[in-house]
Amino acid sequence: MAFFDGYLVGLAMVIFIGPVLFTLIEACLSYGKIAGVMVALGIITGDLLIVIALLFGMQSIELPTYSLEFVYTLGAVILFFMGIKYLLKAPTRNTSSFISNKNHISSFLKGFGVNFFNPFVFIVWTGLYVNATKEYESEVSSGSYLFGVLAGIFTLDITKVFLAEKIKPMLTVKYLRPISFAIGILMLGFGIRLLVYLFTL
Repeated sequence: MAFFDGYLVGLAMVIFIGPVLFTLIEACLSYGKIAGVMVALGIITGDLLIVIALLFGMQSIELPTYSLEFVYTLGAVILFFMGIKYLLKAPTRNTSSFISNKNHISSFLKGFGVNFFNPFVFIVWTGLYVNATKEYESEVSSGSYLFGVLAGIFTLDITKVFLAEKIKPMLTVKYLRPISFAIGILMLGFGIRLLVYLFTL
C-alpha cells in the first residue's frame, strides 16, 4: 500500500516544470528516443542517491552554510553552461534510433547533473521523507513509499520520452532551432533563480 501511495505521488510530479523536463525533451527531439531514456536514467539515478542518503540518516546532519553555497553555485554553473550550449548549438535531428556510446554517456550525465545538483530537488525529497516518516510507522513502509515515488517519477519521465518521440516527425530542423533557443533561455532563467536563492541564504 505504501509503495502504491508513493507511486501515485510520483505520477503527480507531472505538475513540476523545471530544467530536467526541458533536458529530457531536448535530448529526445535532437537525438532520439534512446537519448531521452538515458537522460531519464540519469535523472532517476540522482533521485535514487538522494533517497538512499535520506534513508541512511543524512537528513539529520546539519551542513555548514558554505556547503549549501557550493551546491547552489555548482547548480547555477551547470544550468548556465547548458543554457549557453543550447543557445549556441546548431539544430540537429537524428532520425536513427542508434546513438554512440559517447552520446549515451553525455545524455545520462546531463540528466544526472541537472537533477542531482539542483538544491530544490533535495528540498522536495526531504519533504517527501518527512511526510513518509509521519505517515508510516515502520522504516520499511517509509522506504517503500519513497521507492514508489521513484517508480512513479521514472514512469512519468519515460512517458514524456515516448510522447516527445510521437511529435518528433512533425518537427523539421528549422523548428528545432527556436525550441533549442527557448530551452537555453529557460536554463539561464533557472540558473539565475538559483543565484537569487544563493544570495538570500
